Amino acid sequence: MNILHIIDTIQTAAGTTTFAVRCAEEQQRLGHQVLILARVCGREQDAKPNVPVMAWNSKTFPELPFTPDIAHLHGIWIPWYHRAVQWLMQHQIPYVLSPHGSLSPWAMHHKWWKKKPVWWLWQRRDLKKAAALHSTAPIETQWLRDLGFVQPIAEIPLGTEVPSEIKASHATPAKFVSFVGRIYIVKGLDLLIRVWAQLKAKIPGFDWHFVAIGPDQAGHMGELTELARSLGLTVGNQMDGSTDIVFTGPVYGEKKFELLRDSRLFILPSHVENFGVVIIDALAQGIPALTTTNTPWQGLATHGCGELFERTEEGEFHVLEKWLTLSDEERKAAGLRGRDWVMEAFVWPVVAKQTLKTYEDVTK
Repeated sequence: MNILHIIDTIQTAAGTTTFAVRCAEEQQRLGHQVLILARVCGREQDAKPNVPVMAWNSKTFPELPFTPDIAHLHGIWIPWYHRAVQWLMQHQIPYVLSPHGSLSPWAMHHKWWKKKPVWWLWQRRDLKKAAALHSTAPIETQWLRDLGFVQPIAEIPLGTEVPSEIKASHATPAKFVSFVGRIYIVKGLDLLIRVWAQLKAKIPGFDWHFVAIGPDQAGHMGELTELARSLGLTVGNQMDGSTDIVFTGPVYGEKKFELLRDSRLFILPSHVENFGVVIIDALAQGIPALTTTNTPWQGLATHGCGELFERTEEGEFHVLEKWLTLSDEERKAAGLRGRDWVMEAFVWPVVAKQTLKTYEDVTK
């Protein structure tokens, strides 16, 4: 099968990029001809896929080395995607479209004044014309159905790498709860910092530290630093146990996984997530995970490797209090159960085969 992946930017550590690139690499490994078409690529900080990549940032569609049997679009809203859809429709090439969480109620409301004109000019129509849509979990499927889309929706999760063995870094004996992701309002870190101040005040001998691993967005890290200090918490940028809150900045690749392994618990306190790949990244490293009921991670409790909580001060306080007061052995056992679950359902070869099944279904 000739497969064309279309993505705006091949960006290091971005979930959308990771899904597109790793699926493309696995599809190529399975014998398919694969090409990634990107508007922005070739920068020093970009990911380097092990599949052919072609840049397209002009109005004229580039001449491809093959005629695609199927195209897979990874994103919406940008006019560049609409130009790609126009070319695909003109050449009668079916396409699968992955919104990657961009159609959640929260996302649709965020900066709605920019999105509404685009929605009615062309975005809704481009979604309706897709041979299939891709969602990462039942919650995202429901968002798509609520918006009126009736075509097939393939529920395919994101994936991760699982190390052959877990080697705890233990760079410091300090006890950390970690978060990985953009430091941005949607991730709910402001509420977590308020809860952290309560935990420190109410739990005798509290000796835990919270570390946020990821890039600042829109100056939100500065806002969170100011909030933490106003609550009497200390803030730093090193995981040495000297401060209550740590902002490491962006960390990628194996170094990110080392920092995760230096943690004893992972938390994703988001307002909303269509998936939350950092959950399986943590579980793959043997770290149990906590996240909100606004995410699709009911399986954490089912598999005994974490828990959901209501995104309120009370809900977040009680779940953290519970997991922080467990023994190290209990947390480690939960993390190993999560690792087993990831190996069964969320490794890239499994994910890529599900995408290929979707392509076969829509090209019959």
